[in-house]
Order: sequence, then C-alpha cells, then structure tokens
Amino acid sequence: MGKLTLADVLDVKHLGEYTWSPDGKSLAYLWSAIGKTDLWLVDVPGGERRQLTEGGTTSEFAWHPERRRLAFVKEGNVGEIDLQETEPRFKQITRHAGSAQSLRYSPKGDTLAYFCHGALWFHHEDGLTQEIPLPGKEAQSYTSAPFEWSPDGKQVAYSLFTATKKWETGVIDTDGNLVYKVHDI
Repeated sequence: MGKLTLADVLDVKHLGEYTWSPDGKSLAYLWSAIGKTDLWLVDVPGGERRQLTEGGTTSEFAWHPERRRLAFVKEGNVGEIDLQETEPRFKQITRHAGSAQSLRYSPKGDTLAYFCHGALWFHHEDGLTQEIPLPGKEAQSYTSAPFEWSPDGKQVAYSLFTATKKWETGVIDTDGNLVYKVHDI
C-alpha cells in the first residue's frame, strides 16, 4: 500500500450541504474537489448541472423565497446570483474582514440577513446594508439557526451568548429595537 500524498487528499471529492429550491424544481448544493468548494445547481428531473461559483471556498447558501436568487458565503463574504438572468453572474454584497454566516432571506425576499462580527446585518433589495448591533456573540456552536424571521418579516428572533457569559434569546424588529427578551440565563 502506497503513502497518502497531498495530491491524494486534494483529489477527494464530496457533496456538502444541499437544499431544494422553494418551488421544488431545482437542487442547489456545495461540491468540494481539489481543495475548494463551489456552489452548483441542477434542475430536477434530468437537468444539466451548472457551476455557479468558481475558485475559493463557498461555505453556505440560501434560496430566495421565490427562487429568483441564491445568496452564498464565499471566502467569508456574502454574494448573490440572480437566477433570472440568461447568464447568471456573481454580485458581491459584502466586503467584511471576517466570515459572514447563517444566511436567511426574509419571507417576502426583500431583505437578506446574516451574522458577522457579533452583529446581525440586513441587506435590502434597494442595496442598503445595515448593521443591527446585538449585545453578545452569535451562539453558532449551540444552534443551527441563531436567528429566524417572523412569518410577516417584521421581526427576528435571535439566540446568542452575551459578553456577560449568559444565554439570551429575544425578538427584535427590523430596526434592531428589542421587542421581547425570551430569556437571559
């Protein structure tokens, strides 16, 4: 049996996260090969697969509720692809010096929210991006969804670990005003 080389490790291919489109007509998925991870799309059944990102590392993605766009995190920044374009192109939304995570579109799809640097960020369809400061740090290691939109898109429930080392779960409006603190343990 031969030695395992770096080339052998980099040649390993695997399927990462995958999610159905809201209309059930497509699957988006992360595919890792040669030391990088890219976002792919395939129409079901029987469609050709299309590579949407290239190079670097794409770590997560989220569908627009009407299947118009896919948002994703690539190299720590948020990008978006408009799937209604004949030739979908990458549009970079953020240029944070850190890793954005936990992408979620609002129910109407007019706002994309994500965590970065202990704050919740909203990127609106009109291009405005606003930081919603929170009192602690995202509790990513303890929950897969550190925030969730209300069905009407007017409020966000969040969970985080505060600077005073307490768990806080609360509800804020889209301006960042505390509506209700569920618990503080």
